[in-house]
Amino acid sequence: MDHARTTGMAESQVNFANDVLLNTEVNVPSLAEQIRIAAVLNAADHTIAKTEAMIAKLKQVHAGLLHDLLTAASTNTANSVTPSPTRAVPGLAARAGFRGSGRC
Repeated sequence: MDHARTTGMAESQVNFANDVLLNTEVNVPSLAEQIRIAAVLNAADHTIAKTEAMIAKLKQVHAGLLHDLLTAASTNTANSVTPSPTRAVPGLAARAGFRGSGRC
């Protein structure tokens, strides 16, 4: 590869002459393989978009639950209950849009 080096200020920087770069062979997958790769990447993009939507929905639920907790505590201090992390929050699954068996 030393024949490709034309100039450079540091050892980590390599500059190529145009003719060396233009004459370099690049392996390209077949069209069928490119289509399969694109399908996998599209599926990954779709999954990422669904995950981001779920995260946004859960953030909204979180904000709503905090609002409910704080407003309930400020309006009903005599009967307020300290939240327990081991106690289930009624309606959380429905509010978050989860569907399933209901088991944790």
